[in-house]
This record gives sequence, structure tokens and C-alpha cells, in this order.
Amino acid sequence: MYNSLFINFYLRKSTVDATLGSVNVRVTVNGKRITLGTVTSVADSSLPKSVMIQRDHWDKRKLKVKPQSPHAVLFNKAIAEFEQKLQKVYAQHESFDQKMTANGLKGVVKHGQRMLLTFPSLIDKFLEERVALKTKASTVDTYRFKTRPLLSFLESEGSLDLPAVDFTPGTLKRYRTYLITQGNNSDRNADKSCQVVKTLLLWAAESELIHKNPLMNIRIRVDKTPNLECVT
Repeated sequence: MYNSLFINFYLRKSTVDATLGSVNVRVTVNGKRITLGTVTSVADSSLPKSVMIQRDHWDKRKLKVKPQSPHAVLFNKAIAEFEQKLQKVYAQHESFDQKMTANGLKGVVKHGQRMLLTFPSLIDKFLEERVALKTKASTVDTYRFKTRPLLSFLESEGSLDLPAVDFTPGTLKRYRTYLITQGNNSDRNADKSCQVVKTLLLWAAESELIHKNPLMNIRIRVDKTPNLECVT
């Protein structure tokens, strides 16, 4: 897959002192532009988060700070390292044939999200959202309980680091077999647990944590509970 990524470092004038400005970074991912903020706030540097430079010290053509001074060296190092970080994320998406999104890149840079979320990370984020939405504690506990077999299955396969987008229909089939043979689940309960996986992936895709739901075209039929008859 071919993704497009354009990185632009630019100087933003201070609203307090016209002689000063902050170096910001803006990226365009597959045609969608988004501002990530100041370099000092997103880069892993020792510089203060709100540090500014003299406007006439910004080289617009080279996208560097001048003149050569200890302050400028640190600033230019932060710019270079942050650009490398963005390029690394781009290379990872290309190597895994994954589509990049502007919001996804922002999540990696500003919130420390992993480029390819694994199920443990995805489950944590799902539960965090449920708590933030003030979902009943008993419901959150139910979600947590229903995801435990999935984590056990992935651990048994040595696939806890498997990206959620790589959970193929074949993996789902093995998971169902695992639930029946190792977890002593009935067919109906195994199907319900498989449906939980689909729910998680659908939520992740809608939240733009993954670019697509790998089980989007998979239908899981869960048999209804049979009508019970009272014995006289």
C-alpha cells in the first residue's frame, strides 16, 4: 500500500512578542492535513515545552534554527529526531501494508498509542472508554470477564503481540475450537465469545484505532436460548 506523508515545520508568530515565534509541525496524511503542535511539545527533547526562538533565527528554506549556538543545536536536534520518528511510523505502515490516517498518526505522536494496536491494548482502551462514559461497573466487569478467554487463547499461541488488524477469520476459527476443547464451552457460548471479538474490532474501527475490521464480512450466528417448558 502506498501512503502519502508530507511534513512541514513552520514558525508561528507569538501573540505577545512579535519578535518571537514557536516552531510548529503540520503533517498531511493521504490528503488530510493536521497540526500536531509545537516541536518542543511533541518531540522527546530536553527543551521546555513552550520555548520560543527569535523570528529572524528561523531558516525557512532549510527548516532549521540559526545561528549555530547551543540553543539552536538542541532545537535542530529535536526537529531532526521528530522527523525521523514520523518517517519511522510511515515506514511501519508501509511494511505492514496498513493505511495511515491523520488522527492515527496524531495518536501515536501525542498520546503514545502504538501504531498497530494489539488486543491487550485495544481491550484496555475499550474498557477505559466504558468507564469514562460512566457505564455501570457490573457491565464493565462483564466486558472484562468476556475478554479473558481471548487473552488466554492469544497467550497459548504466543500471539499476544499480534496486531488486532491481523486477527483473521482463520484465527477466529482456531479461537472457537480453543473455547470448546480447552475452555469446555458449549457451541452457543463459544459463538457468543467470538461475537465479543467482532464487537471489539468494530468499535476499534469506528474509533479509528485500526484502519479496518478484519472480521467485517464474517457473520456469527448465535442460537437463541430454547423456550423452556415447566414440568407439572
